[in-house]
Amino acid sequence: MFRWLKAVRKLGHLSRASYAASQADASLLARSSSGGVFHALASQVLADGGEVCAAVWDEDFLGCHHIMTSDPAVVEQMMGSKYMQSRVPFGDVAERLRHGKKLLFVGTGCQVYALRQSLDNEQYVLENLICAEVLCHSTPTAQSWREYALGVLTSHDALCFVNVNFRDKSDGWENYRLRFDMLISESTSETNRPAPESTSAREGSALESASEESSPVSDSAPEESSAAFPAGQIKSLSMPYMESPFFRDFLANRNVKPACHQCRFRGGRSGADLIMGDFWRVKKICPSAYDPAGVSIVNCFSKKGLQLFKAASPHLKCRKINIVQLMLAVSANKGYGD
Repeated sequence: MFRWLKAVRKLGHLSRASYAASQADASLLARSSSGGVFHALASQVLADGGEVCAAVWDEDFLGCHHIMTSDPAVVEQMMGSKYMQSRVPFGDVAERLRHGKKLLFVGTGCQVYALRQSLDNEQYVLENLICAEVLCHSTPTAQSWREYALGVLTSHDALCFVNVNFRDKSDGWENYRLRFDMLISESTSETNRPAPESTSAREGSALESASEESSPVSDSAPEESSAAFPAGQIKSLSMPYMESPFFRDFLANRNVKPACHQCRFRGGRSGADLIMGDFWRVKKICPSAYDPAGVSIVNCFSKKGLQLFKAASPHLKCRKINIVQLMLAVSANKGYGD
């Protein structure tokens, strides 16, 4: 209890204002992992003539990386949680800032801290930078995701992924699903498919209980991807997140990076202008803000962060919350704020 109260006092000292927020646009909210705050912030920065730097999938969906953009269509690709560490081109970001460009950077606490440290002696550059930190439970290792994802491809004789959605809201925000869209060659037969060479028993049972559907495709991918694919079928595999071995290991801290167990950057220590994430337990903490399609918690640390959030707020359904509600919300993110 003493540790919790100490954390409340610390966040209360650092916080300028805290909110529960959801996208006013139902379509954007449905495609967002939680409350859709990222899209509102990013759109406002673009409207102000700035750029956004956030994570997008690698072409093979086995990793992700940060890119910078002023294109609203690319911002759409940045939407959605990606449960792995993204590669950040810190040098390129710094160079863009030195050219006087306003930039919204979105990342984990350690990424925010690393970027700010690289610019520590360039105060005039930091004035153009707004950092939005994602409430981070921890980061799975790159190898754990790669092995799991390749196992999914192998067990379904798929050529490649067309899309991966860690937070599919088909069953609602709180009961999200992990969804894979895979390209299956036209020559692959469902009845004569060979058994996979190596698939763990845990993964096999999860895949058997998942729902599947197939649809024919032409020589182009769905809208989510700009890459071209050979003719075949798109096979969709969807499962409740707790039926995925990858998610079970993540939530039990079995596949996360060792440094995450003693993170030095969360709880307001990264230097971020604001933090945002899922407002779990919102029905109990702030019932009037509940939306079954998703709710985000937002805490503004700096004047810049608060100004950006207020400028973006016309696109959001917002409710101001107090510091105790904030602490309850961030503590629901499995260890954030320790």
